[in-house]
This record gives sequence, C-alpha cells and structure tokens, in this order.
Amino acid sequence: MLQELLELCRTNGIEPILVYSPDYAQARDFFLSREETLRIFGAVASRCGVRFWDFSNDPVSGDKSYFYNSQHLNALGAEAFSKSLARRLSSELLSTGQRSSALTSNDPADDPGPRK
Repeated sequence: MLQELLELCRTNGIEPILVYSPDYAQARDFFLSREETLRIFGAVASRCGVRFWDFSNDPVSGDKSYFYNSQHLNALGAEAFSKSLARRLSSELLSTGQRSSALTSNDPADDPGPRK
C-alpha cells in the first residue's frame, strides 16, 4: 500500500519523502523490529525512487524530555523535530533550486509588501 501511495504521488507530480522521526535512543532495544523497519523503508524508497530521511540520530533522540514515551514525541519534541525537518526541507529545496508554497506563509501579516 505504501508503494502504491508513493507511485500515485509521483504520477501526479508530487515528490514524496519518507521520514523516520526521532525515537528515544535509550529505549530502542524495546522496539524489536526497528532495524527491519528502517531496512524496509529504505528498500521501498529505493525501489520507488524517493528519498528516505532517517532522523533517528537527530539530537532530539538523545533527550528524554522531548518524549511522551519511547517512540512518541511530546509537544516540545515535536516542535524541535519540526524545526529540524523544516531546515532539511529548506536546505534541499535551495540546493535543487525548487520552491514550495508549502514552506511559504499565506498569512498577510507575513507579507513584506511591494518590493522597491
């Protein structure tokens, strides 16, 4: 089903990116199929020609205060991870010369006005 969704995105001009969010590093031993999950995601991404970003080594992973439980970020962790993800997206878009309306604000208060 994931492969079909990725193919549907690509068919419709959407470039999907698979993202593995941070998990609490000290609790990884409790997730028995973690390595297999990462391997499968990587294989699916490769087979479908999409990027796979593994954030399991993000600094967030080492700080228990960012987690609700071993695999779920709390509000503080979600905010920190969202900033990491936004930086990566911005960097990738700039390096490929792409621009995404998803990363720009539609809030009129953010509009700097006419350029001079």
